[in-house]
Amino acid sequence: MNLNLGGGKDWSEKGWKNLDLDNGYDLSEKYLTDFPDESVALIYTSHCIEHIEFKKAYRLLVDCYRVLKKEGTIRIVVPDVDILSDILLNKNFEWLKKRNSFYYSQVPDLVFLDHIFELSGLSGALLGDSSSTDHKSFFSFSVLSIMLTNIGFKNVKKCEFCVSDIEGLRQEATLNTSGMPIKGFDNKKTAFLSLYMEATK
Repeated sequence: MNLNLGGGKDWSEKGWKNLDLDNGYDLSEKYLTDFPDESVALIYTSHCIEHIEFKKAYRLLVDCYRVLKKEGTIRIVVPDVDILSDILLNKNFEWLKKRNSFYYSQVPDLVFLDHIFELSGLSGALLGDSSSTDHKSFFSFSVLSIMLTNIGFKNVKKCEFCVSDIEGLRQEATLNTSGMPIKGFDNKKTAFLSLYMEATK
C-alpha cells in the first residue's frame, strides 16, 4: 500500500490511497490511525502539511514513521521559507505575482510582505491569521531535517522537482483545468517555491 497525504479531491493513482479532507479524511485529527504499523511502502505528500498546525504536523510525521515498512520512503513537498525569504529580500514582487497568480486573482490588492508572510505559514503559525492561504506552519530544509531525524528517519536529504530515488515518484503531476493534480506527483506550478525532501525508515 502507498499513501498520498492531501492529494486533492480528484487525484488517483493505481496502487495508491489518497487521504484528503475533500474526500472525508482529516489528517489533522485522524493522523494515520486507520493504518497498522509497518503496513505502507511509500508515503507522498505535497503542499499539505503546511495547512496543519505545527504540533499536529509533527504528530502526523510520527505516524508516517510508524506505518512505514522498514526501508520505506516518505517524500515531502512544502513551501520553502528560505526561497520565500530570498524572494522578499530581492524584492521580486512581479516575479512572484506572475508565478503565483492564483493567489493574486483571489486577493489582487495583497501587499507583497503580507503575501510572503502568508505563503510562508508564519501568519498562521505566529499570529493565528491564515486569511488567504490557510498555511498554519512553516518549513525549511533545516526544520524538516531536525524533525525527521528526531522521529527516527534516516537518509534525510533534499531533492529536486521530479528527482527521486523511487522511480514511480518521478512522474510529473497531470493537472486539471484548475491546476490541481489528478494523477502523478510533483506539480510544476508550485515548483518555484517548493522544498523537496525524502527520508527512509
